[in-house]
Amino acid sequence: MELLKILRSRSLLKDATAIPENLINSSVYCGFDPTAESLHVGHLSTFNALVLSSIAGLKPIALLGGATALIGDPSGRTQARAQLENAQIEHNTKCIEKQISKVYEGLVSRALHHKLLNTKLPLTVLNNANFYQDMSLIKFLREVGYYFPINPLINRDFVKNREDSITYTEFSYSLMQAYDFYYLCNNHNCMIQLGGSDQWYNITTGTELIRKKLDKSAAGVTLPLLLTADGQKFGKSAGNALFLDENLTSPYLIYQYCFNLPDVGIKDLLLRLTFVSEEEINETMSKPLEQRECQKLLAKEIIAAVHGEDKFHKVKKASDTLYRRNYRDLKSEEIDMVFQDAIKFEVTSEETNENLLELLARIKVTENLWAITRLFKDKALRINGDLVTEEKSKLSDFSPIDGKYFIVHTGRRKVSIIIIK
Repeated sequence: MELLKILRSRSLLKDATAIPENLINSSVYCGFDPTAESLHVGHLSTFNALVLSSIAGLKPIALLGGATALIGDPSGRTQARAQLENAQIEHNTKCIEKQISKVYEGLVSRALHHKLLNTKLPLTVLNNANFYQDMSLIKFLREVGYYFPINPLINRDFVKNREDSITYTEFSYSLMQAYDFYYLCNNHNCMIQLGGSDQWYNITTGTELIRKKLDKSAAGVTLPLLLTADGQKFGKSAGNALFLDENLTSPYLIYQYCFNLPDVGIKDLLLRLTFVSEEEINETMSKPLEQRECQKLLAKEIIAAVHGEDKFHKVKKASDTLYRRNYRDLKSEEIDMVFQDAIKFEVTSEETNENLLELLARIKVTENLWAITRLFKDKALRINGDLVTEEKSKLSDFSPIDGKYFIVHTGRRKVSIIIIK
C-alpha cells in the first residue's frame, strides 16, 4: 500500500494492521489530547505522517481529545495520571487547536518547498468532546462496552505493568478511543488511525469496534517512538519538553538542542522530522562532522516549519553572534529570545553609576556581596562578554546593548539580564 511505502521511506513505520484495498475519498486521523497548553517537538513526527498521508490521497484529520483528556491515557504509564480540571482542559484545547492548524500549514509549506507535495489537502480539526454531548453512560455501555469481553482488556500490558491498581476511569480510555475511531469512520469515512507505538492496543480496539458494528475493515498504523542515540525521548531538554509555543520554549533553545545532538542517529531524525530528500541528507552528512551541518539542517527545518523561516534566520544570527561573543550586535528581540529563561533585573540610569559589585549584590544577582566579590576575584564575572577587571567598576563603564541591556555572566553558565528602565 502506498501509504506504508511512503512512511517506511521516512522511517515512520513501526506496525500496521492490514490496509483496506479501496481508500478512495477516505480519511486518516491522529489524536492529540490537550493535557498541556502546547504540543512539543516530539509531536512533529505524527504531524509529518499526516502530511505524508495526503500524498497517498487520504484526507487528514486531527482529533483534539477534549473528552479523553478528562480521563487520561494510561498507556505506557506505571502510575495514574493526575486529573485535570475542566477549565484547564478547555484552555489547553483552545491553545492547541490554533497550534495544530499553524504547525500543519508550516509543515505543508516545507513539504512543498522540498517538492515532496504538489498540492495540499486541507486539515480537518475536530474535538471528540462533541462526540459525547448526547452520550449517556447507559448508551455508551450498550453502544461500546457490549462489544468487548473483559478478560482480553485486563490482560493488556498497560494494566499488568501498573505499580498501583488501574481505575475504572482510566480503564475506559481505550474504549473511548475506540469509539472516536468508530465515530470518524461512520461520519467522515476515516479508515486509518495513526499513533505512537504505545497506542497499538487502543488503535486495534477501534478497528475491532468498527468491524463488529459497521462490518468494515479499518486499519491502524503506529510510528516508532522518537528517541535520541542515548535512548532519551527526543524533544526533552534537562527533563523538560521543548514546546512548540515560543512563549514556553524559545526557538533559540530548540536550535541549541538540535545543534548539540550527537551525530549517531541524526539521519533518522532528519528523515522522520523533516521533508528534506534522502539525497540531500546524505550530501549533508558527507560534510565534516565538526561543522555540525546535519544538526543545523534539522534545527532549520523544525524552526522554519513551526515558527517560520524568518524566525530561523534570526535564531541563527543570534547564535552566531553569541558564539563570536559579539554581544553588542544583538537586538532587543534577539536578547528576549535567547535569554528567555534568564532572571531579569531593572535598574535606573542613576543606579548604573553605583559600585558594580555592590549593585549586583543589592539587586540579588548573587546572594550577597561576598559571593559577587568571590566571582570577581576568580575572574568569573563578565558584563556583555567583557571581563570585569576593576573592583571599583560601575555598570555605566560598560556600553548597554541596544541602549538598555546588560548581559551578566556570573560563573560559566549562570546568566542574568539587567535592563535600564
